[in-house]
Amino acid sequence: GEVGVLTGGSGGRAGGGNLAAASCVSLGPFLEQAQADAAASSLQRLGFTARMRAATDEVRVGHWVRVPDLATPADATNALAALQAAGLGDAYLITDEGPGNIVSVGVFADPRRAAEVAETVARAGFTPQTTERMRTLDVFWLDVDRRTNGGIPELQDVGAPADGALPLELRV
Repeated sequence: GEVGVLTGGSGGRAGGGNLAAASCVSLGPFLEQAQADAAASSLQRLGFTARMRAATDEVRVGHWVRVPDLATPADATNALAALQAAGLGDAYLITDEGPGNIVSVGVFADPRRAAEVAETVARAGFTPQTTERMRTLDVFWLDVDRRTNGGIPELQDVGAPADGALPLELRV
């Protein structure tokens, strides 16, 4: 369905219509079936019924910090050297994203980490841009029914995503 954005206290995203009125929500995405199984077990302990569903979806993989719109390839090379000297060793030049000279500084699942890296970029004298990074991936979703008492799961019910896991969201 359509994905809307509501920010929850856990930094996750809820999407697509009115969660409060939904009879069923989808929780995910999970890259590994084992991650989805663990989340389903947590939900079942809380009284929810969850069904696993495999899908190929465009999913948010994190917050991409980059320095776009550098005037020349030489400017991009100089920016890369300055950012690496500032401690951003994973920075690299992007050559396949169309026109313009771009230095990618990284994709971060944790928005706080993305903000810290953007601050380092700014202190190094460059203008960072942070955007959501989307990719089309094979993932697993848990379709979760509303409990008999009317409750729907919340992102914190399944705990924080494991290191390297995708940011979780709820969809109607």
